[in-house]
Amino acid sequence: MLLDDAALDHLADLARLEFDDAERGALRADLERLLDYLAHLQSVDVTGVAPMTRPATLDEVAPDGAENGAPTPPPGLRSDAIDESRQLPIETLEALAPGWSEGRFRVARTVDDAP
Repeated sequence: MLLDDAALDHLADLARLEFDDAERGALRADLERLLDYLAHLQSVDVTGVAPMTRPATLDEVAPDGAENGAPTPPPGLRSDAIDESRQLPIETLEALAPGWSEGRFRVARTVDDAP
């Protein structure tokens, strides 16, 4: 699928991206490859294939007989538990943050108030 300049400019505006002509060519090529791949996926016949609502079944996430109420994760996944030994002190977080106020991260506004 070919992207015209207007579509590429619109996408760049939505993503708040700015790029030069060399980057524009590379971005256009990447996006066209991606759109071609998505078009290919649309052509795949999925008749009779049930939709997937979650990547793991509930039995895999919370098997019967889990110890101490913490489910045993399926192979290849980590336990969904807080590891107190890996928590950073608040002072470290504050020093790493680009903005910090009243114990919270401050981030730049990304959404305009205008409708």
